[in-house]
Formats: sequence, structure tokens, C-alpha cells
Amino acid sequence: MTLLSNSLVALKKLNVIYVDRSLVVLNKPAGLLMQGTLSLDPAKRAGTIQPILEELQDILKQEQPLRTIHRLDKDTTGVILLARNPRIVTEVHKQMSTGQARKTYFAVVNDALLRSSANPTTGRITSPLLIDPHGHVSIGSPDTPSPQMESHKVKPARTTWEVLASSISHQCSLMQLGLETGYKHQLRVHLAQALECPIVGDTKYGGSATFDGVVSSLALHCRTISLL
Repeated sequence: MTLLSNSLVALKKLNVIYVDRSLVVLNKPAGLLMQGTLSLDPAKRAGTIQPILEELQDILKQEQPLRTIHRLDKDTTGVILLARNPRIVTEVHKQMSTGQARKTYFAVVNDALLRSSANPTTGRITSPLLIDPHGHVSIGSPDTPSPQMESHKVKPARTTWEVLASSISHQCSLMQLGLETGYKHQLRVHLAQALECPIVGDTKYGGSATFDGVVSSLALHCRTISLL
């Protein structure tokens, strides 16, 4: 095999789906922690993205380390952008903060409510997110101010949704989601608490632990990220 062929095979093994001079795009598997580490302790590096970043740097023969531009939850799968230089990090962050970058997701949800013919199959959720000092997320804002509530953060959040297919026998639906703002657990909380349709495998927010009798991981996948 040629050097180029060897590199392509190595990139494929790391779930790389796109490379150019500015970006590397990964299809992240479930269970991968996005936080890197400078530790050389194998126990601390296991299951993190750090070994992948270092291997990619070697394969691409790049002097500068690759940088993660954004994160997905540990059990969420899908598109992850890695920057090959600091300028790209700044540029993409600017697009994300101004709403120019668009993300779409697929999710399989428990949907006892949505399958009724009287309910719409598309919509937009605008419920704000309430984040407590411990990082726990819920929808809405505090009704009654109190000393304990003063440290909570209320974030305006927007999610679009569309039902693509439904299964009566499995009592679930496949949904496409548009992430207009990008806060921690936004999609998971909006679906579970605003639509009352938690994501399959998302036991933290009321989703079923099994699908078709089999233990399920979080059924949430980042499908696309569009940049200008």
C-alpha cells in the first residue's frame, strides 16, 4: 500500500469522515469523553478523545495539536469538528455564538403523546433552560425568587423538531431536531420536559432504559453541522 493509502486507512479507523486544511470531522462513537488530558496515565487517558487527537496529529504530520471546537455528551454520537489551527476555533465559535452555524440531530424518542393524529408533527420549542449551581438542567424560570434561586442561570433556548417516522408497536418515533441555541442537555431537556417525549436510553430525563427488550444507549445522533 502507498503512504497515502495507509493514511486513509488509519483515518477511517479513527472514524474520520472529512479532512481539509482547516478542519477534521469525526463521527464520534458513544462512550467517548470529549475532554482531553495532558496526563500520561493510561487509566486517565482511556475513553477520552486525547489519544485520537495525538494519533491524528501524527497521521496528518501536523506540528500544532488539533483542538476540539465543540463537545457532545459522552453517550451522544455523531459529527464533531476538530480545528487544525487556532484561527479556525475562533471563526467557528463566532458562527456558533451568532447562530450562523446550524446543527441537526436525529433522536429516537418515547412518544406516547406525539403519535396522536390530533398532535402536530413539527414544531419549535422556546422554553428557557434553568441551570442550577450543580449543573442540573430543567425548563422554565423560577416562579418564586429565593436566596437559593439567585445562583440559578436562566438561558433562552430554541429547538425545532419534526417527526420523520413512528412505530406504534415500539411506541417510539424518529425525530429530526434543529439546535438553534446550544446549551448543556438542551435537546434532552426540551424533548423530555417540554414535549414529554424523552429520548430512548436517556434515563436521566425519563427515557426508557431498553428498546425492543435490549438495553439501549442514548439514542441521540448529531447528523450535520453547517458552516458559512
